[in-house]
Amino acid sequence: MSCMSHSVLPYTHTHTHNQAEQLAILKALQHTVNIHAAVKTATVYTDRRITLDSLKNNGIHGALVEKIRQQLMEMKKMQ
Repeated sequence: MSCMSHSVLPYTHTHTHNQAEQLAILKALQHTVNIHAAVKTATVYTDRRITLDSLKNNGIHGALVEKIRQQLMEMKKMQ
């Protein structure tokens, strides 16, 4: 995962399905910030247990997982 250590790269054949799932979640969260609605809630569905477990485990510091956590914290501040 060294290629993901400092930046979020576009999906290529060298990325895993888990990274693709994490990138999709990050992009979905970023998109919700731009939606102008009275109620600011979102539900993101995934069937990747490893992604959910990674987000819950603060000991995991992959670049995409960290960016998702950061995005979620920023979204909570906006509420």
